[in-house]
This record gives sequence, structure tokens and C-alpha cells, in this order.
Amino acid sequence: MISLEAPGIFKLGPYGPYKNAVWLFCHEGEAAVVEMPPYNKGRDRQPWRDVGRALKKFDLTLKYALISHAHLDHCQTLMDFRKFFPKTTFVGHRSQAESGLVRRLASSRWSNPAEVFDHVFEGDIQMLHLGREPLYVLHCPKHSQSDQFVIFRGTAMTGDWFLGDLKDCNALVHPGEKIRSVNRVQEWLRRLDYQVSRAFSGHGDCLYHQVDFHRLLEKSKIDHDLVPA
Repeated sequence: MISLEAPGIFKLGPYGPYKNAVWLFCHEGEAAVVEMPPYNKGRDRQPWRDVGRALKKFDLTLKYALISHAHLDHCQTLMDFRKFFPKTTFVGHRSQAESGLVRRLASSRWSNPAEVFDHVFEGDIQMLHLGREPLYVLHCPKHSQSDQFVIFRGTAMTGDWFLGDLKDCNALVHPGEKIRSVNRVQEWLRRLDYQVSRAFSGHGDCLYHQVDFHRLLEKSKIDHDLVPA
């Protein structure tokens, strides 16, 4: 199943036991895929092949491949995508490249786990382009140390972040670091003079349209692990 969720943004899936989406961002004949989830063999279609069909249907070249973070439900088929799209540039933050999970996935399918990502960035942000349209990848640990937002055409793909006044589903990131990550996202959007009006979860089950993203981020600074019961 494929649906157009916003200008230049398609959602494929859901796939696997966790009902994950695969995202396809596209502009001027170029595309980026975000998320490489598991699938139910015998019931689901292989997600990398679905992406290949979509690229052919819309006459797109897959320029980049990314994940929102290095958790199994978002990257289990990373090596399948890697094999199926050998000419695509796989991009990740250093925290993803050094993730134990990514290394384990790679070691069984790849001669050198260090080469899973063609491009690894170190700092807060990496700017890519699809055609003439910028695509920003912003490292912002909150759900995990390897979290990164993918921001494109006014949409932020936010992985497994809990946005708003909600208690996070885990405590893998220190509360203070979570708040610093929220501040980092706000600061980069201010520096870039960039307006986000949509926020989509990695799973594709939470889609905010015409949202006040700054206000949503402000509410996300309320960390329930710091608030007395």
C-alpha cells in the first residue's frame, strides 16, 4: 500500500509485527527512502522491492537511504536495502554507524561493517538535496542516542519521538539530554529560517498536519521523569 501524505512524501506499508512505515521523499526525479523495517515473511511484501516498484512507477532515482534511529523495528532490513540499491548513498550519523545493532546486522551480510553507510556525519546536522530542494538530517537524541529527524518540504519525520506533553516509552536518554535535543531542533530551525508545518512519526501512525511545530516542541520539554508524581 502506498499513499501520498504530503507534497513529495509517500508512505508505504505498514510492514512487520510493529506496523512500521517506509517513507519515500522525492523531488525533481530524485528520492530518499527513510526507514528499513522488518516484515512478516509470507504475509508482507518485501519493503525494498515495494520501494523499487514505486521508483519505477514515478520514474525516480533513489539518491539517499536513511533510518530515523538504530532500533530493530526501523532498520532490520538495512542490509537487504543495501544489497538491492547498490548505487544509492546510505547516510547516517556516527551514533548509527557505531551502533551495536547496525554492526551485528552488517557482520552477517557485509564484509566490513564500517562500510554500511557511504556517508557518516559527526555534528548536529547534514544538508542533502533532492533536486534543488534541501533535505536536512538532524541528530537529536530523545528516544535513543541515534535519533535523527529527516526534514523535507516543511515536514519533519520524527522517528519514535513522543511529541507534546507525553511520557517517553523508555529511559535510554537522560532527561537533560532530551531537553537539549528539543532545544537543538528549535535552534537549527531558527538559524535556517525554516518552517515545519507537518510532523510524521517513523511508524506512520501519528501524522500531524498544519501543526504549530514550535509549540509542539515546547510541550515536549516537559519530561515526566523530572516531574514529581
